[in-house]
Formats: sequence, C-alpha cells, structure tokens
Amino acid sequence: MADSRRPLLDDVSDSEEDVVPQPPQDAALRRAQQEVDGVKQVMRNNIGKVLERGAKLDQLEEDAEALRDGAAAFHRQSRKLRRQMCWQNARTNVIVGCLALALLIIAIVVGVHKHHKNNPSTPAPP
Repeated sequence: MADSRRPLLDDVSDSEEDVVPQPPQDAALRRAQQEVDGVKQVMRNNIGKVLERGAKLDQLEEDAEALRDGAAAFHRQSRKLRRQMCWQNARTNVIVGCLALALLIIAIVVGVHKHHKNNPSTPAPP
C-alpha cells in the first residue's frame, strides 16, 4: 500500500512552501502593496495640488499684469487730467485778472471823469 501511494506523492514536491503558503510572506507582500498603493494615492494628490497651484499662479500672474496695465493707464490719465486742470486754473486766473484790471481801469476813468466834472479848470491830461 505504501508503494501504491508513492507515485502520487512523488509528483508533489516535499517543500512546505508549495503545499501551504507562508502567512508572514503573504502579509508582508500585502502590507508592501498597501504601502505602494498609499504612496501612489499621495503622489496623485500631490500632482493634483501642483496642477491646481500652477493654475492659480497663472491666474495670479494674469491678474497682476492686468493691475500693472490698469495702474499705468491710471497714471497716464491722471497726468493728463492734472495738465488739463492746470490749464483751466491758469485760464480762470487770467480771466479773473483781466476782469480785475478792467474794473480798475473803469474805476480810474470814472474817478478822473468825476474830478474833471467838479474841477473844470484843471487841464485834462493829454
């Protein structure tokens, strides 16, 4: 009987590895695979965050450029407005000065005319 079973047993290897898998190796392999999966997930998250950060930086750069352009336009417009206001102020001052001079001349002419009317013996200036 032992001889009849012998050929069946010869086909199977004698090592314990082939018959029963060793739990510590399987557990270590599963742990390693879980760690690899965890690291892959962390890397995917990091890549996603880097892409989001890049998009935000691009948007920030565009906003900064728009602000620079707006600031330059504001500066040009404010200089132009300042010049316009200076010229308007100068024109107003000239007009007020001319009016004051005209009033002064009128007052002098009226004063001289009254003086001549009251004192006809004084010769009129040439």
